[in-house]
Amino acid sequence: MSNPFLVELNDLEIAYVDTVLDGYELITVDRELPSSMDELATQMYNTLLKVGEEIKELSDIVFALASHAESGAEMKNMTVKTLIYTYGVTLFRLALRKEIPLDGLHHGGLYLEYAVTIDSQYYQAYNRLGDTWFWLEDCELDAIGCYKASLVSHGKGESSTSMYVGGGSERFKGNNYFKIGMCFVKLGRYKEARLFLKYAQYFIEEDDEMYSELGFESWEKIRDFIDMSEHR
Repeated sequence: MSNPFLVELNDLEIAYVDTVLDGYELITVDRELPSSMDELATQMYNTLLKVGEEIKELSDIVFALASHAESGAEMKNMTVKTLIYTYGVTLFRLALRKEIPLDGLHHGGLYLEYAVTIDSQYYQAYNRLGDTWFWLEDCELDAIGCYKASLVSHGKGESSTSMYVGGGSERFKGNNYFKIGMCFVKLGRYKEARLFLKYAQYFIEEDDEMYSELGFESWEKIRDFIDMSEHR
């Protein structure tokens, strides 16, 4: 299917993107971390029990984190922060697919806040934290703050997710602009929504399916969602 947002923007439209973003505050995250690796591993295990102990995707991460705790690894360690990030993202995805209760969004957000607390330049974690806020009621401004923080931090921190699709690439920029655009849909700012979705295309491949990260099936479904939201 064709991508209705794949169009050229003029210089004024591109400049307006930054003007719009200037009106929004960066998110501030200062979540108190567990006091030790053992406490963190226990907390992750308890979260697993709350959402479904048989979920292998989550139990594998808990096992890996527990192994690092036994080895005496420090909390502020690249492998550890990547495991925390992955745990948070996995909770979010499972909740979005309704494979676990919607509380998984809140749980996922907590672990992503841990990841950002460990590394204040962790642009991938800011992005995914924004995803959890996106789906919570009246939290669009917090989500925009997260996506903006991801844009500001992009390329500054030490990437720990290059093994994932889009990790450490320009795609994350496009991903943030796309999701900010979707926040504007929820805020009823449809002109800005379409602008940001069009601008996002400058950073991604033509056949990119990032729309699936927010539960949509195609770029055309995104367009239909905006049109329906605007006219209801």
